[in-house]
Amino acid sequence: MPASMASRSLPNPVFGPVARAARLALLGWALASTSVQAAESPAAGQAQTYRIEAGPLGRVLSEVAATAGMALSFDPALTQGRQSPVLAGSYTPREALQRLLAGSGLELVSRPGGSYTLQRQAVAPISGEEGGTLSEVRVTAQAERSGTTEGTGSYTQTGPSRTATGLNLTLRETPQSVSVMTRQRMDDFQLETLADVLEQTPGIGVYRQNNATDFQARGSEVNLQVDGMPQLSNGWYFVTSTMYALDDMAEMDRVEVLKGSSGLVVGKGGYGATVNLIRKRPTREFQASVRANAGSWDTYRAQADIGGSLNEAGTLRGRVVASMTDAGSFRDNEKSNSKMLFGTLEADLTPDTLLNLGITLRQREARGFGTTRPIQRYTAAGAEVGLMPRSFNNGAPWSGYGQDSTELFGSVEQRLAHDWTASLKFFHQSVKMDDMTLGYLWNSTTAAYLPWKDVENRNWSVNLDVKGPFSLLGRTHE
Repeated sequence: MPASMASRSLPNPVFGPVARAARLALLGWALASTSVQAAESPAAGQAQTYRIEAGPLGRVLSEVAATAGMALSFDPALTQGRQSPVLAGSYTPREALQRLLAGSGLELVSRPGGSYTLQRQAVAPISGEEGGTLSEVRVTAQAERSGTTEGTGSYTQTGPSRTATGLNLTLRETPQSVSVMTRQRMDDFQLETLADVLEQTPGIGVYRQNNATDFQARGSEVNLQVDGMPQLSNGWYFVTSTMYALDDMAEMDRVEVLKGSSGLVVGKGGYGATVNLIRKRPTREFQASVRANAGSWDTYRAQADIGGSLNEAGTLRGRVVASMTDAGSFRDNEKSNSKMLFGTLEADLTPDTLLNLGITLRQREARGFGTTRPIQRYTAAGAEVGLMPRSFNNGAPWSGYGQDSTELFGSVEQRLAHDWTASLKFFHQSVKMDDMTLGYLWNSTTAAYLPWKDVENRNWSVNLDVKGPFSLLGRTHE
């Protein structure tokens, strides 16, 4: 045979059958040994008693599988951040693993060779398709149709706003721009007067001439409302300053501001804005709160609010809000103090009839009130006055007024057939100033004196709303 050819040994004809018999015998012994071990392992289906506390899901699964002699492998990312439930009772190892996986979104899957792994549970097919049906899902929600912002903790309104259209439309459904200053925002920013609120309201300008205040929007006057009822306002600084700008907001749930014409529900086509102040209503659950604060220039304020059901059935409810403010100013001799008491009752006369009655009493005193008079540069004789300090107030120390205001209001709301409703509301306001003296300083030696006697403003409003759905041209309208 050539030297370059590789040699190969041939099987011995005598020892070949003996070797094969030995190998078969060894293989049979190994299989028998494995069968005995499997029969003795708990993984064969024997139940065990478990008492395992909750813990990281991956660790607990591995411990149970290792104790049972089960081969379990899985991606640690599947169980990361998941907790196992408490396991107590008698189960087979496979049942124990399945109970630990309950609610985790994972399931146990067997693999060839007797090992196991984990995978995410498959989404069941939609009903009608091959494979199964989704289990029943119930979604419940409570529609908010009152628009109340108190207690929501929100700077936005979730319920309807009737300021623009008079209908129960959300802000998204309203075809005009409406901004809502909620109770939470007024509390957080201590917006205690109407002027404070409107200074932070988008689209509203708060203009001041000396210590008089006026509100404007889009270069036009602002219409004022309370619960949708019009207030006396004609854009004159004097009326706004003495009657509304310093009104305490403790009784209000929110302030809705409609930018643009409000002729649809108010009858005024002015292009400025409508400011609608919405009062608080009685609550069924008892609630009470007290607030107090102090600020610069000797400013002090206290407020109390209490309300709830007045009978066991909750068909009669009441609420009382009181506030008191005493404040100075950065201007010399300018002081003001005010008191407000608000009370309201609400009664369910029938399941479909709601009655609401209330009263608001206000007392206010202001001194050093110089109206709109600016600081003069020259005297009447033509002499130059010179620069004045920042604290100079050209309102005379004895100028000012004392004011008493009474507001009576009420409504009857009736639910009718076919989802129709009717509402009859009334509002009466009386503002009296028995003695009002306006005086301003021309300079340090000359003053103007303007006395007013028996000033009274009266406002009566009655409003009837009937609204509901109707069908026209194949569609439902309100």
